Amino acid sequence: QPRPTTTSGPGALALQQELEALLQSWHPNATLHLRSTDPSTAISVFTAHCARQDCVPAAWASLAGHPRVLELEPEARFRVQNKFTRGLVQSGVTFLEPFSAAGLRGEGEFVAASDTGLDHDHCMYHDPNRPTPISKTDLQHRKIVRYDHNFFDHSAGNSMDGKKGHGTHVVATLAGDSLKDELVEYNGHVSKAKIVFYDLSSSASTHDEVSMPGALDSTIFPRAFDVGARVSSNSWGGTRARYNNYARDVDNFMWRQPNFLILFAVGNEADVACEGKPQDPMCDAYTVLAPSTA
Repeated sequence: QPRPTTTSGPGALALQQELEALLQSWHPNATLHLRSTDPSTAISVFTAHCARQDCVPAAWASLAGHPRVLELEPEARFRVQNKFTRGLVQSGVTFLEPFSAAGLRGEGEFVAASDTGLDHDHCMYHDPNRPTPISKTDLQHRKIVRYDHNFFDHSAGNSMDGKKGHGTHVVATLAGDSLKDELVEYNGHVSKAKIVFYDLSSSASTHDEVSMPGALDSTIFPRAFDVGARVSSNSWGGTRARYNNYARDVDNFMWRQPNFLILFAVGNEADVACEGKPQDPMCDAYTVLAPSTA
């Protein structure tokens, strides 16, 4: 039977009560909640809940037969993600990790990263026997061998990651090594590598901003290089697709130290920064924004 495409008849509240009564005729514990109403079309969206799985087919059948129901779809369920990156990166298949299986977990290596901060007490980084080395190097720390902070803000470098945990998250994906057995499946790609970290947080920056300590080729990169890191991972970037001073810093340091690989996120912006009007010659549908333009 064709379904009507208009919503003439009782209002949203009355319709909710009518449909909920219909559901409860099949199962007394079923509920229906009003999720939204579009004022331009008067179409309402409801979320139905049935505590028992066996009432779902009957509930769907009863709702589908109602003349004012236009469409039914299962409610989406959301959960945190980022669990399967090791397999996807190594082979393209979840849980298939040929590099890890071959023992390539970063033992004896140092990886550099800069971001909003690290929660030192997080199980991916914490060393119960040694304090985090702030502004100094300790190669005996099980995970963080050096932690520098933005010298524009000497209050940084504490045990928290105040910018919504961004640094704690991305660096754990890179090299996290959990102290808790039940969380080792979330370990990073090179879980046995040690971390040289530069905290870019600042009291002056907003929730998703990081502050630069000056020229990158004289601050972040040489600090990491001197400790022994040869890869630098940086999950941040600017908002313009242009070659700027920071991109020049990246090229300059890699020219001077060709065995030091510097990686940047390509961004989350797509062509949002262009506002649909690509006045900048480099502003297009790609997300490569400075200093990724190096």
